[in-house]
Amino acid sequence: PRVSMTEVEPVLDFASSGRTGRRNALPDILGSPAGVSPADLPLKLAEIAQDMQSPSAEVPPPQPPSPELKDTS
Repeated sequence: PRVSMTEVEPVLDFASSGRTGRRNALPDILGSPAGVSPADLPLKLAEIAQDMQSPSAEVPPPQPPSPELKDTS
């Protein structure tokens, strides 16, 4: 059977839309209506990594275990 152009167009539309799944199961969590693609993921992860490594992050250093908590038995 011969494939008509009308059968191929929905596939091409989906492929060019940037969607990665069959449905839009999750709302747009970035708050932007369009233009977000999986290609933006490395940039977002880099921003998160930089935020976590910044000295302004208020995370106390881990405390060594105190000697009174050691099991002496």
